[in-house]
Amino acid sequence: MFEGMGFLPTFSDVREQVAAKESFVKPFVDTLAADTKFVPASPAWARIDASQVLPTMFQEIVSGRKDVATASRDAAKSMDEAFGSAG
Repeated sequence: MFEGMGFLPTFSDVREQVAAKESFVKPFVDTLAADTKFVPASPAWARIDASQVLPTMFQEIVSGRKDVATASRDAAKSMDEAFGSAG
């Protein structure tokens, strides 16, 4: 799955093998190993995820349509609205 689609392996030993071959993967593998929590435990997250807030922010930055400060401020506003509506 990693070679074909870029998905990190589920098993930690296989993730380590991928990180050894592809150095750009190591920070992501280290983050997973640190037991990082990736999304808030909130019903609002489903709305945020479905509306592609973060992927849109990243695309706006990478494409140059918005600078980092503007894109992240807009994304934060959208997330704040979603969290606020979730109660």
